[in-house]
Amino acid sequence: MTNDGSTRGASVPLENATCRFSASFFTWPVEKSKLIFQAEGVPVFSRLFAIPLRSHLQGALASCTQRGSSAFLMFYLQHEINIITNNVTPYKALDEGLAGVLAGLVSGPFHTYWELMKVRIGQPVTIPVYRAALAPMMLRHGVFDGSFFFVNEILSEYSSAVRFSSAAAAASFCNLVFDVWKTQRMHRFPQPTSFWFVVSSMRMSSFLSNYAIKGLDLSFNWFMVGLIKDCFM
Repeated sequence: MTNDGSTRGASVPLENATCRFSASFFTWPVEKSKLIFQAEGVPVFSRLFAIPLRSHLQGALASCTQRGSSAFLMFYLQHEINIITNNVTPYKALDEGLAGVLAGLVSGPFHTYWELMKVRIGQPVTIPVYRAALAPMMLRHGVFDGSFFFVNEILSEYSSAVRFSSAAAAASFCNLVFDVWKTQRMHRFPQPTSFWFVVSSMRMSSFLSNYAIKGLDLSFNWFMVGLIKDCFM
């Protein structure tokens, strides 16, 4: 096993997936708060407590499945793509990031279904809404995974908890607009929501408030993943 968390074969991706599956059940309330804020802009905690417990359990299980599988796919695909591209630049961090971008684009279609389950709790996932969500999800994951692996490699000498949480915070900043676009497009469907509408309507205060809750969500989630990995793996 290497120290950078992107190690060879399927063992480390499976290890990271197990850690993230476990962590995501407990970090679900923070994630759902982010989704509510992105979609509706309402007071998060009052809306959070209005959701029935059964729906929260459904959302938490979808979160565990989506985020756990995401961890496996992002680490496994990124490593395999890195082998194929065979160090296209003289900088290892840049190679890791470029492979991460491709891995995120490839895995985006798989994650779309589970993300719809979380955003549209209690509503059916149909082919039209899946199609509408596909492009935002692919771009969201491509930008996130690329940024994540770039920072993860730069901080390769640190613990998993520090590397993962720092990489998630940086990646959350880089893909924030795509993440908000994804959530709004899913939430407002069948009303169309274009990327340029989201960009043009987002003021600096809105960007910072969205980043604060998104950064908290993913930094906390990935910190817990790294902590479980450091302590038990």
